[in-house]
Amino acid sequence: MFEWEAKAEGEANGFTCAAAVGETLVAGAYGAILTSADGERWARARIPEGVGWLRGAFASEDGFACVVGDGGTLLVSQDGAATFESHGTDRNRLEGVARRGDQVWVVGAAGTILHSGDRGRSWSPQRNGSGQHLSGIVLAPNGTLYVSGTGGTVLRSVDGQTWTIARQKGSAFLYGIASLGGALVAPAGNGSVYVSHDDGGTWKAARTRTKGYFYGGAAASGREVWVAGSSAERQYLLLSSEDGKVWHPHALPESGYQLDRVFARSDDEIWVAGGERMFRGIRVSE
Repeated sequence: MFEWEAKAEGEANGFTCAAAVGETLVAGAYGAILTSADGERWARARIPEGVGWLRGAFASEDGFACVVGDGGTLLVSQDGAATFESHGTDRNRLEGVARRGDQVWVVGAAGTILHSGDRGRSWSPQRNGSGQHLSGIVLAPNGTLYVSGTGGTVLRSVDGQTWTIARQKGSAFLYGIASLGGALVAPAGNGSVYVSHDDGGTWKAARTRTKGYFYGGAAASGREVWVAGSSAERQYLLLSSEDGKVWHPHALPESGYQLDRVFARSDDEIWVAGGERMFRGIRVSE
């Protein structure tokens, strides 16, 4: 069971993504990156001017952070999200970030995959042949990278250089992808979440007993995977599962139209971006 609180109300014009640098939460919004240690007091990081909507964030304990967004926005910090440098290389919307050692990958619209081999200091495009709007990327425990996108697309790379199409079927927009143990989870629309238990070889649509679109993507904590978005009634939609089969709804303390991103800070602490609010969930009991 989780208890939920609304945080950061009025601090930004629409929160859209989140990550954590050690004990510091990093939240992206429209034209701003905010940081906080406790969710109560927030500070604005130094970023270049002219930044619009930010769509995806990744950060790690060693001080590295990468936040991406509309218009090819690609912001990188090496100092714990205190300051960011711009490395935008095209005008396509960017949405997902993954990292393995000094290597970083960013995905976005029009089949964009950008790669850095030096911790985000320089970038180059990678060919993948999908041509789809790529929305999410995850590094699985076995070291394989997976990317999700429109057209029911899932891309796979073992070496981080060569990409193959693991799935491309139907018209579903897969809004992100997460890895939980031996399962891969890619949320879509009409209440469906696609799940694979064989490293992306085969996928089945798991029904969540709800109708809606999981625009907020997916995130995995230690033992659960989370999906977020908007219900058919245009209300917040947040679900969790321990196996990708049975899904449990979570009621947030306030109502709204859409959740834009879910982030698992730990197995016991979940953050969700929804409009002018960040919601924090703390596990209180089983």
